[in-house]
Amino acid sequence: MKAIPDIAFRLLQQALIKNFPKPSMEYIYHLASPAWFQAQKINSEYLPEQFSEDGFIHCCYPNQLLGVLSRYFQNTEHLMLLVIDRDKVSCDVVDENTHGGTELFPHIYGALPLAAVLRTYPLTRNEKGIFDLPE
Repeated sequence: MKAIPDIAFRLLQQALIKNFPKPSMEYIYHLASPAWFQAQKINSEYLPEQFSEDGFIHCCYPNQLLGVLSRYFQNTEHLMLLVIDRDKVSCDVVDENTHGGTELFPHIYGALPLAAVLRTYPLTRNEKGIFDLPE
């Protein structure tokens, strides 16, 4: 059996997603550079710096946040946590793992409407070097 090329797989996946209702989920989170996010706020939509490389916006569920912080932001001092209402995102949100693991993460395939961002929280490291998270 031949493997489906990545681009064909993505197109098939997007076609399937459009034909099935988007599941209503809890909030999803995105971690942004505070300066980049502030600069983007003049627009009605947000795209992270790495969007042109990745083609989607990396997000996580609340139970995945600590793992994401420890794996990908070890050398980062300041972040902006965006709390996103998945149901207000107008483009495709796909739960997938693009790194070959089994844990699924929500990825937003398009610009994030700022109206979907319910809250933002600045995150800084405390004296122990751990990010202080909002309650």
